[in-house]
Amino acid sequence: MTTRDLIGQQVSYIEEDISAPNSIIYSTPNTLTVDNITYGIEHTSGCQNGSREDVRFSNVSGFTQLNKSAIIIADGGCACLRILDRKATNTSAFSGQCGEFRRPHSVIRDKSQTERLYVSDWGNDSIKLVNISQPNSISILAQSTTLLHNPSGMTQHPTTFDLYISTNEGLALYELSTLSLRKLKIAELQLNTPKGLIFIADNELLVADYGANVLQHIDLSTKTVIQTICSREEGSIDGNFTQCQMEKPTALALITDNSVLLIATANGTREIQGEL
Repeated sequence: MTTRDLIGQQVSYIEEDISAPNSIIYSTPNTLTVDNITYGIEHTSGCQNGSREDVRFSNVSGFTQLNKSAIIIADGGCACLRILDRKATNTSAFSGQCGEFRRPHSVIRDKSQTERLYVSDWGNDSIKLVNISQPNSISILAQSTTLLHNPSGMTQHPTTFDLYISTNEGLALYELSTLSLRKLKIAELQLNTPKGLIFIADNELLVADYGANVLQHIDLSTKTVIQTICSREEGSIDGNFTQCQMEKPTALALITDNSVLLIATANGTREIQGEL
């Protein structure tokens, strides 16, 4: 593992730019940076739409790219989804009218039904569905104060499209085939506030454990931990997987044809090159 960039910044989420491969889009709690333009002002929160530095965010924790010009942003502090028009360099309200959600944390586009979005509503212990063509048509997919207590990160299985969710209690699985929610049990897995999730193979899930300063590499076919990446000590030390240190990892992204894994942390971004 090596240090990449954005040192000193609390990076809350990160994705490869679909319009410019090998480039990234990233957020901090009060800003979103894309096309070398930063929307919002660091350490200045609010719920104001507009252009560039006129925008105010309040706890951006996730976003998803609808296409090469539109980005949907989960703004937890403003309790809504917002949309950025990259061509117009302008943000506006998208869904929830800044209050209909309790605290949206992550937003992803459904891989099987691309006209809808999944939103993890941290403050409402639920996963909600939003119709992209009718963004104020919001419904609850699943809700549970136990299985979905404070949901944060989400990802879909690459072939079954089942929804994997991180919560304050661990990991949950929503099976689309049966419309059922259950706890995901992994042998000897110890988590302390998991956040970002990503599939690196059909049955290999990587989890960013914010509270433990590690990544957990999981084999879903055997329901076991393949390896724990980094030492659990908070820090910024580069090196092999047993010696490296991270500071509160929040999100994961694969770039450059899946050959580089990017990690968003409370102190910039880190990267792993090649296979895990």
